[in-house]
Amino acid sequence: MINALEQGKDIENVPGIAYKINGSYVRTADRPVIRDLDKFDQEYDLINLERYFNFQSSMDFFPVFRNKRFLPLVTSRGCPFKCTYCHDIFDKSIQYRSPKAVVDEIEYLIKKYGVREFHIVDDVFNVNMKRAKIVLDAIIERNLNIHISFPNGLRADFFDDELIDKMQRAGVYRMALGIESGSQRIQDMIKKDLDINIIYDVVEKLTRARMSVHGFFMLGFPSETRDEMKETIDFACDLGLTTANFSLVIPNPGTDLRQTFIESRESNFEDFTEYTFDAASCNASEVEGDDLVKLKREANRKFYLSTQRFRHVLRAVEPKWIMRSMINTPLALLWRNAIAPTNAPTQN
Repeated sequence: MINALEQGKDIENVPGIAYKINGSYVRTADRPVIRDLDKFDQEYDLINLERYFNFQSSMDFFPVFRNKRFLPLVTSRGCPFKCTYCHDIFDKSIQYRSPKAVVDEIEYLIKKYGVREFHIVDDVFNVNMKRAKIVLDAIIERNLNIHISFPNGLRADFFDDELIDKMQRAGVYRMALGIESGSQRIQDMIKKDLDINIIYDVVEKLTRARMSVHGFFMLGFPSETRDEMKETIDFACDLGLTTANFSLVIPNPGTDLRQTFIESRESNFEDFTEYTFDAASCNASEVEGDDLVKLKREANRKFYLSTQRFRHVLRAVEPKWIMRSMINTPLALLWRNAIAPTNAPTQN
C-alpha cells in the first residue's frame, strides 16, 4: 500500500486492506495466504528494542515475566480448528516457520540484544506435537538457558508426557490454556472439539512439572444458561490453575458466532463502541445483561479469594517470582474485575 501511495496509484487494487472513502467502508480482495514464513527477514535493527525492555506493564493481559528483557516470538501462523468465536485472519490453516529458523532467531536475539525470555504467541504451538518437540529439542541442545512463556493459549488436548518433559527442560515456566467453558454442551456448540474431562489431568501434570498454568474462559455464549455459566466458574476453580481470567463473549465480525448472535436477537450488532470483554453490550445468553456482568465478577471473586489458589501459586512457581505474581496478577485482576464497581453499560 505504501508503494501505491508513493506512486500515486489507486489503493483499491491493493489486496488485503480496508479503508473509508467519503464516509463509506471499502474492503479490497483478500490477500493470498503466505505459506513460506522463512522467507521473511527479522529486521530487529529497524526498531529501538531497548524501549521495549523498559516498560510499565498494564497488567491487562498476561503480565507475568521473569526477565524484563523479553520479546514475543512467532513460530507459526494460523489455526486449523473451526471455533465459532475465532478470527479467520490466516485462513483456517496453519503455516510454520522451520524449527531451525526459529531457534536461530532466538540465539541471535540472545547474543545481540541480551534477550533472556521469549513469549511464544502462536495460536496453536502444540497442535503439531512432533514439530513442537523438535523446536524444544533444538533449544535444549544449544543450551540457550532461557525462560519461555505461552501467553496466547495452547490446546489442552495436545500434550503428552514427552512434550511436557521437553518443555520443562527447554525453560517453559508458564502457559495459558484456551478452555473457554466448563460445559460440554457449550464446548460442542462452539465447535471447540475439546473434551473437558482430559483437562484435569493435563493441568495436574503441567503443575507437577513446576509450570504456572493460566486458563482462559468466556461467559455469555448464545443460549448459555446461568447454570452452565456457574458450571464454568466451578470448573475453573476446581482445575488447579494458577491464574485465570473470565471474559464476556464478543461476536466479532467475520465469525460464525456473530451470525448466531444476529439470528438469536434479530440485531446486526453494528455498534462497535461497546465491544468489550467486560460489558454485556452484546448478549445472546439466557442471562440478563446486568446479571451477566455480576456473574463475571463473581467468577473472579470465587477463583481468587481462595487459600487453595495461593497454594497453587506457591507450588507452581519459584520463590523469586512469587511476590510479583501474587501482587501483579491475581490481586490486580481481582480488584479490577471483582471488587471494583463497574459503570459499564449493559444491553440484552
